[in-house]
Amino acid sequence: MNNAAFLYSSPNYSTAHNRLMGRHSATESFLLGYAMHAQVDALYCYSVRKGEYDDFTNRVSAVSDRGRATRWIPFSEPYRLTEPGCLFRPGPNIAQLAWQRRRWGQTAYSLCGVTHTTATQRVMDGIGALITAPVQPWDALVCTSGAVKATVEHVLDSWEEYLQARLGGNSPARPKLPIIPLGIDTGSFRPDDAARVKWRERLGIRESDIAVLYVGRFDLREKANPLPMYLGLEEAVRRTGKRVHLIQAGWFANASSQRAIRGGAKTFAPSVRHYFLDGRDPPIRTQIWHAADIFTSLPDNIQETFGLTPLEAMAAGLPVVASDWDGYRDTVRHGEDGLLVPTAMPPPGCGRDLAEQFDVGPLSYAAYCAATAQTVAVEPEACAQAFVSLINDKELRRRLGNAGLQRARETYDWRAVIPTYQDLLAELASLRLAGSENLPLRKGDPIQPLRDDPYALFETYPTRTLAAETTIELAPANSAEALDRFWSSELTNLQPSTRPPRKSIARLVNHLENNGAVRLEDLLAMVSRSNQAVLYRGLGWLIKTGLARLLPAEDTDE
Repeated sequence: MNNAAFLYSSPNYSTAHNRLMGRHSATESFLLGYAMHAQVDALYCYSVRKGEYDDFTNRVSAVSDRGRATRWIPFSEPYRLTEPGCLFRPGPNIAQLAWQRRRWGQTAYSLCGVTHTTATQRVMDGIGALITAPVQPWDALVCTSGAVKATVEHVLDSWEEYLQARLGGNSPARPKLPIIPLGIDTGSFRPDDAARVKWRERLGIRESDIAVLYVGRFDLREKANPLPMYLGLEEAVRRTGKRVHLIQAGWFANASSQRAIRGGAKTFAPSVRHYFLDGRDPPIRTQIWHAADIFTSLPDNIQETFGLTPLEAMAAGLPVVASDWDGYRDTVRHGEDGLLVPTAMPPPGCGRDLAEQFDVGPLSYAAYCAATAQTVAVEPEACAQAFVSLINDKELRRRLGNAGLQRARETYDWRAVIPTYQDLLAELASLRLAGSENLPLRKGDPIQPLRDDPYALFETYPTRTLAAETTIELAPANSAEALDRFWSSELTNLQPSTRPPRKSIARLVNHLENNGAVRLEDLLAMVSRSNQAVLYRGLGWLIKTGLARLLPAEDTDE
């Protein structure tokens, strides 16, 4: 039991976006990596539509073994998730899935999510919901770095302390929080001398020049401020006297970021030759690495959590200059495969007003990220020293680049990461099969207390509620033939997927036509208990159309 079904919606697993995000690259790469390296007999897709399953099959079949089967589990059949044994969601919000599973029993299958950004309200609320949702010890939220796990635990601890102070009670079970890094297909980035020559000639970069590369979204508010990079490179040019080129491959989040970043390049790094390329273009995104001598990424933003691009640079054999920040601190080893630039931020207690303004306004998510990022320091002098060291020392570049290449292949290739996921899935299955669920669903309880049956939640709204003692009859001048006219009308077909089947409605009409006035308890006796709700809803539809009518309550007394 070391397999999982993918909660699949094609946009979440595709990098073909105008607004390309790191999570798109991560989820697309994970799916393909799983298809290539997971030791499973079948690949499972859990999706709303058959078309999504077809897309899933086409994508995984292109990289997986020819004999590997794919199987579709529609959203309407979640009980079939017992087949793979786990449902994987490419994000952290698994609480809602735990409520859905409660209908079938918490031991039916496990749930597994993975962190990307943790700073949004939706994600913070989703992490907090793990305390109140019926998650089990055999569920997991994979944290991609130690820093991210610490953030998740902080949110859980704070919310749990609040709930205990307000409500009392015991601490609920939490999902497992294993640390498993994101991975890449290192073979896609292997050093390519021919590509290096092509791109450097295209950009006018001589072999004796130094090319520094940044790949990622250009977004001052939610990604990284390039000021330390510009200041560091400008100072490095002054100290080394080298001809330095800065290639920035990505896309601008908005016009203000484009204006500020392009303007800042001219103002703060006038001695550097600048190139802005569209990193969404596949040939650029996959080949531009080979034009560079040094890769740099200096995030200062709480939106960042892991960072795939340093891994891709390492797989391309490039030494990395990165900020000592969140997941970068796990992936880049200072002095071994890259150089880390120290960072600093204000202490806890200095941003409570920012948190409050983010929660209730006026700060948007982008403004919240920007407000914190503008107080996070990536030390410019340390940037300059790192760039100078690598610009002046070709052997150092070679040594760090080779070490990074080896580390990427041994630690971060999907060939190494996927078995770790499968070990986790096997552990979750073992816990699930041996354990007992906490807070099992009691008979008559709503599956999700905040999403109760609407006929119970709003039962005081109508004049009458259909009950066993209610009497119903076919309206005069109506018969089975009249059903067709109402069945096809848009006025009575608001939500076809939840309307009772036409055969069931036709049987009701036929029964009323043959038997006259009938008490509901007699109709209920004709169907199984599991179908009684469908019967009640069918009767409601018949009355709504005027095909049937209720007899006044006083006329039913005997």
